[in-house]
Amino acid sequence: MISTLKEMGFVAKERLAELELNVTGVHYYVPERAQAWRKGIYISFDVHTKNPESFGQTFEVARRQAPQKLMYTVLGVKLIRSLFPDREVLLDVYVHLKRPMSHPSIQYATATKDVLDFTEMYVSYKRPSSLIQSGEIEEGSTLLRYCKKYGLPHVMKQGTHYASPDSSSVEALEAICTTQEVKSVLEIGGGVGTCGRAAQFNGIRDFTFVDVNPIACQYLRRHFTRFRVAEENAFTFQFNRHWDVILMGIGYLQNPWFLEKRGQDLADHCSVVIFQSGITTFCEFEHDWICGKAEFAPWPWWTVFQTLRPYFPHVWETSFDWQTCVIGAHKNVNVALLQKRMRQRGFSEIQYQRVIL
Repeated sequence: MISTLKEMGFVAKERLAELELNVTGVHYYVPERAQAWRKGIYISFDVHTKNPESFGQTFEVARRQAPQKLMYTVLGVKLIRSLFPDREVLLDVYVHLKRPMSHPSIQYATATKDVLDFTEMYVSYKRPSSLIQSGEIEEGSTLLRYCKKYGLPHVMKQGTHYASPDSSSVEALEAICTTQEVKSVLEIGGGVGTCGRAAQFNGIRDFTFVDVNPIACQYLRRHFTRFRVAEENAFTFQFNRHWDVILMGIGYLQNPWFLEKRGQDLADHCSVVIFQSGITTFCEFEHDWICGKAEFAPWPWWTVFQTLRPYFPHVWETSFDWQTCVIGAHKNVNVALLQKRMRQRGFSEIQYQRVIL
């Protein structure tokens, strides 16, 4: 495996040089169970640049996605499948800004949007049995595990990706319910309603789903008739009351911009928030960004208000197998007990293996 990853790293090094990005290594994570397949490997190329405008002066999503898309294009689906025939594979690029910084010598196309619009992603729902039969998911995958655990009849496909059910939000909610009385929950980005089902099991009657996608809202209304479902955009949703727990399940790339615009509103209206923040090595950049890690400070578009730190006195990161999350909690939350209960459920420090080129 190491020789294969090095080979991929050298291919990446040659091609990403076109974007003034210097590949120095690869880090990867092998999950206990992948999302759609039983086995997986999630790979990120470690990249250095001295160009502070690699993502633009104001950060453009298209520039963030460009090296990632280039890797899929260069390596190709056929080659990736031949290298890892029995594994679910994800690729990403983590860009580190290094000093001394320099002015850019190449021009990038200007993005038309600064934040991804998930209303444009087609959403559909399929029964797990049909997906197993077609070979799109496997027995032992995360998707199938949570369908069985919570009695969920469908898997949600968002765009080209099977996105729900997943793990970190519902496992965190279950842990919180063992540390304090939870009477009210707001979930932004409802998926197939995994957390709603967990809320029912825990006797929580005051549960609100917020989702920007009308098809997703129709699905949630049909399956959770006693819960409120609001078809609204997270960036404009009105926080007009207090919730014990808020679960953030918007796109990983949206999280910093949501915090910049709505972070204080969020903090003023909950006791604890759980951000689904990425997959170990995939969107790790955005995860570290909202954690407030110091290495982000030199980027020209960065501000501390894109992180959880100005809004909550307690902030920490963790992962449930492959899915990472960042938690913000106020002083009325027993943080030590919550962290203990989360570890007991299977949460752990984020870990991966590194290969130096």
